Amino acid sequence: MAAKQPHVVSLNEICRNDLPQLAPAMGNGLSAFAPARRPDGTPVRCTNGDEYGNGLIFRSPAAGTVFSGQYATQDGGSEKRVYVCAEFADLVGCGTHLSTTGNVATAQCKAAIALLRDRAVAGRQTFLAGDFNLKYAPLIGPDVQDCNAAPFFRKGDGSVQHVFAANLGYVRTEVTGHDVHGPSRPARRAVPALRGIEADGMSGEGRTTVRRKPVPRDAPGHRGRTARWPRR
Repeated sequence: MAAKQPHVVSLNEICRNDLPQLAPAMGNGLSAFAPARRPDGTPVRCTNGDEYGNGLIFRSPAAGTVFSGQYATQDGGSEKRVYVCAEFADLVGCGTHLSTTGNVATAQCKAAIALLRDRAVAGRQTFLAGDFNLKYAPLIGPDVQDCNAAPFFRKGDGSVQHVFAANLGYVRTEVTGHDVHGPSRPARRAVPALRGIEADGMSGEGRTTVRRKPVPRDAPGHRGRTARWPRR
C-alpha cells in the first residue's frame, strides 16, 4: 500500500486488529470495520480471538459516515454475511464477502447494488468490491453479471473477486497474498484500480487497491496482463 499510494483500501476476511497495523501506510485516515456474525448474533472470531470480517481504510482524513449491515438473505451456514461502507461528499464505497451458496450470493449481490444504486444514479463516485463467490459467465451456476444494474459496470479477476463501479474508470486488477489469522485460510489481496478515486476496493480474502490517475478506461487489464475491457 505504501508503494501504490491508494486513496482507499477495502479488506475482506481480516481481523479487526489488522486495521491499525495497516492504517499508518494509508496516512491514518478514516477506518471502518464490520464483523461477520454467527447465527446467535455474536461476531465471528479469528484464530487469534479478534473479530473477523470486512474493513475499509481511506487515505483522506476527512470525516465520513460509516455504515454496515447484515444481508437479509443468508444461507444455512454459521457465518452471516455483511457489508461495510463509508460515505463522503463525493464518494461512497463498500466492501463485502458473500455466501458460498450461489443463489444466496446472487441475492446478496443484488441487495448491495440496490443499496448503492440511487447514489450512483445521482452521479456520485461509487464502488462495491469483494469476494462475491460468483463467477462471470460460468458453465454451471449463477452469473455474477446478473446482479449488475446501470449505471454500474463490473470487472473481475477471472474468478470470484469483482469490483462494481459507477462514475469511475477501470484500470486493472492485481492479485497478491497476505496472511491473516482468519477462521480457515490465509487471505489474498486484489488490486482493482479505478480512475477518479484511489480506493482499495475489497476483493477476495485480502486488500484491494484503487488509484486516482488519468488513464483511459480500457487501460491494462488484470493480473498483470494487458487487456481491453468492454463496458458491461
